[in-house]
Amino acid sequence: MPLRSAAVNPPSTASGLDRVEPAIGAFPSPGEATEATEAGAAGEPGAAGEVELSVLVVCRNGAPKVPRFLPEVERALRQFPVRTEIVFVDDASTDGTADAARAAVPSARVVALARQRGSSGARNAAAEAATGHWLLLCDDDVELTNACLQTLWRARQPGHCVIPLLRDLRGDLQNAITTRWRWGDLKLVSHTEPVKTVAYPDSACMLLTRDLYWQAGGFDERFQPNCYEDVAFGFALDRVGALSRMVPDATIVHYVHGTDGSGLVLRSLTEHLDQKKERIYRNRWLFDLLVLRGWRRWMVVGLGVPRTALESLRERSVGPVRGYAHAWRAFLKDRH
Repeated sequence: MPLRSAAVNPPSTASGLDRVEPAIGAFPSPGEATEATEAGAAGEPGAAGEVELSVLVVCRNGAPKVPRFLPEVERALRQFPVRTEIVFVDDASTDGTADAARAAVPSARVVALARQRGSSGARNAAAEAATGHWLLLCDDDVELTNACLQTLWRARQPGHCVIPLLRDLRGDLQNAITTRWRWGDLKLVSHTEPVKTVAYPDSACMLLTRDLYWQAGGFDERFQPNCYEDVAFGFALDRVGALSRMVPDATIVHYVHGTDGSGLVLRSLTEHLDQKKERIYRNRWLFDLLVLRGWRRWMVVGLGVPRTALESLRERSVGPVRGYAHAWRAFLKDRH
């Protein structure tokens, strides 16, 4: 069976959804004339009264932070030049996250998943529920401002994905990442200054059309629960001819990292780090197996055995070896 993305086309029904709130989350624009002019300037459909921008937020077990974060999103959308909506997806939380979202912003459309689908599945569910022509994906651990969103909106371009600068609390740039091949391996290269185009749009915040989102196949749900799913999405965008462009005048503060919310009870910090490393290694090798093509794929994964053995010895952890083995298991299962 040929390899395929876990989500290629938007489903016609909201399967796997526990509850979807009515579509009451559209924020009015300052005026219909402004809205129509703004939509027409970018060359996309935008009849008066239609939602143009859907802000998609995914979260798992985030009840304590939702009352602070979600109203910030609502405030950032006030006086926006087009009609907007907030679509909030609760990835099968166990702490009442969906109820917290409904209480925090009653106008938001809340989708509560019946089963955990991971970051990729939650984002796909949000895109399925969205009604806007444009999608702004953002994690639950970013600080959105109206000024930044306005700048990002003005820089939008159909057929491309635009992203802001993501900076941590120290001001360090997080998402200026390109790729290069070195010693038979694909390396992700981080830059301290903005770059024109990036290898992939960090899932913490990105803006693109709904059509482009699904043209790229959505987020691949085989990357569980997260890690490397946005890298794979960036390569999918590249394959359909879409660039991931950085907007240097738009900056967002990003607290790492809020969308996992696994809720695991761990015996020690060491155990937590081992599990996280194993997940990262698994999804890194899964990315190589699923996304790379031809001889490059087999060159990279063929060198995986000695590399993971050395990494396990260097880190004194079985995480790299187990991650490599789990990636192969997932890859072979997908082929059959």
